[in-house]
Amino acid sequence: MDHSTRADLILILHFLYVLCVIVPVPLIALGGWLGWRFVRNLWLRLAHLLMIGIVAVQAMFGIACPLTVWEAELRWQA
Repeated sequence: MDHSTRADLILILHFLYVLCVIVPVPLIALGGWLGWRFVRNLWLRLAHLLMIGIVAVQAMFGIACPLTVWEAELRWQA
């Protein structure tokens, strides 16, 4: 597998991570209002909170996202 393909796969992974951080916010609010039981799942909430926390800590300390760095390195090598 060449570097460009690997970089594309990392980009897709990064996009999925962002979706997992953004999408649950309105789903949890809407689900609470509509009575959806899955939005009260502790593991869903903890995973979501952990993912948000990782992004927040990186932003607070000015750390570049490892996925971004990895993708950029692969694109440079390609």
